[in-house]
Amino acid sequence: MQHLDLTALRYFGEAAACGSIRLAADRLHVTPSAVSRQIAKLEHRLGTPLFERRASGVILTAAGALLSEEVEKIDRNLARVRDRIADLEGLRRGEVGMYCMEGAVDTWLPEVIGEFHRRYPAISFKTYVASTDASMQALQEDRCDWALTFRTIDRDDIQVVRRQSEPLIGLVAPSHPLAQQAELSFDAMLDYPLVMPGPSFGTRQIVDRCARSAKRGYTCIVDTNSIAMTKSLVRKGVGLTFLPAFSAQHDLSIGSLRRIRVLDMPALAADIQLCARRDRTHTAAARRLGELLTEQFPLLFTH
Repeated sequence: MQHLDLTALRYFGEAAACGSIRLAADRLHVTPSAVSRQIAKLEHRLGTPLFERRASGVILTAAGALLSEEVEKIDRNLARVRDRIADLEGLRRGEVGMYCMEGAVDTWLPEVIGEFHRRYPAISFKTYVASTDASMQALQEDRCDWALTFRTIDRDDIQVVRRQSEPLIGLVAPSHPLAQQAELSFDAMLDYPLVMPGPSFGTRQIVDRCARSAKRGYTCIVDTNSIAMTKSLVRKGVGLTFLPAFSAQHDLSIGSLRRIRVLDMPALAADIQLCARRDRTHTAAARRLGELLTEQFPLLFTH
């Protein structure tokens, strides 16, 4: 088989990402016919269709999906080569990437990014808010340098650099009936309607696990796939929620939410971890980011 043309692979990868020849052409600043020709060239060389053409766009065939995975790997490898070349120039250019759970983006992560930019203004920073599972997958697939997640099962290919346990607290609006309570039992708090992140969220899983161990049901009046939405609904008085205090630092500091310490449920706590892929060779920029994250990690828990 002849070598595959990098331009053709690039056009194919863009079409796969967009699900549309026309959108891919717009992003590549070429004509749709140019994209179609490059894809046809690939299909001819591979001897199989890569897309199903439909009125709504294009869908990868099984062969196309396999090629798409390889193109993504090529892109990541080329990005690593660019970063290593940047290493030869010190920290004058480069890129770092981080996946982070939503709860840490309230104040901590913006402060970390701001400090990193102050120290290394020429380094670009990509950050993604994601679940623990998605963050672990990103590390395993070399799509980021670092991840801040809830603790998950130990993995041989993941190195945990820092870890700390943080209790969940009750959060209510100032108008909530429990707003004047500084501390309360978990059982008593479950008498009130909850606003909770969805079942895929680590905090929800902790609350559910503790409720099961206490043989206690509760009413979740709203569940959502957003910590920000959860806090917004709690501020509106829709219900109470349980989160780590760092997830609501700003609201607590200005008084838009009140905290309630949970008295009798030590298991109502989240293990937070900073981790990286064990066998990844970090660039100089990624190493500097790791040093800063390690340095700033304790500040996540000062509230």
